[in-house]
Amino acid sequence: MGRGTPLQLKTFIAGRNRLEFTSTAALAEAFKAIGTLEEISMPQNGIRAEGIIKLAEAVRMNPSLKKLALGDNTFGESGAIAMADALENLSELELVDFSDCLCRNRGSLLIAQKLVVSSSPLQVRSGKSMYQINKSALFSLYSQVRFILIKELNLSGNEITTEAAKQIVHIVRAVPGLESLKIGVNCFGSEFDTFSDFAQPFGFVDAGTERYLPYINTRPHYISSSWQNILVTIKAA
Repeated sequence: MGRGTPLQLKTFIAGRNRLEFTSTAALAEAFKAIGTLEEISMPQNGIRAEGIIKLAEAVRMNPSLKKLALGDNTFGESGAIAMADALENLSELELVDFSDCLCRNRGSLLIAQKLVVSSSPLQVRSGKSMYQINKSALFSLYSQVRFILIKELNLSGNEITTEAAKQIVHIVRAVPGLESLKIGVNCFGSEFDTFSDFAQPFGFVDAGTERYLPYINTRPHYISSSWQNILVTIKAA
């Protein structure tokens, strides 16, 4: 490559490498310099919030990103907020996989919001039901959508409550090309059937599967799985 020739790397994949913070921060600096990435896949790397924040800074500098897969790292609320802000202007995104990242209610709602809303973001506030979205802001969503290419959003395994999951469905339904919202393995518990019934008419929502195991160590347990519809069976010792 001659001097002055711009970098043209399009794909970076590094899963299950325990990159953690130091390596992630170094890679983030490289991603900033590259600027041409279309795919970043870094699942299961032990990356915590501070590393996710560094990656978010780099994501901003790669506007042609089509696939961003960071599953099974630990965003926490601060990491989720930083990543949500970075997503706002990535209009070529087709797939976002933040499964098993502990984004929780507020982080997951903000991620969904930033993928959809342009000039007037929804208000996320605390109330009797934690992290509810202001209803008037929700209804104004449809007049403020920027049309993006997102086809799949995976927020499974993020400790999302039933109410927050319903709000996320209402937010992303405004995206015309969305084919799949994976949102199983969250905190639905005994409300799983209620959420499943709610989600069914939307078509694009994958609520996963959940099975009630009646007696294990004298207490009921709920086991969920959203990928490959795996039924997990636990036998008492």
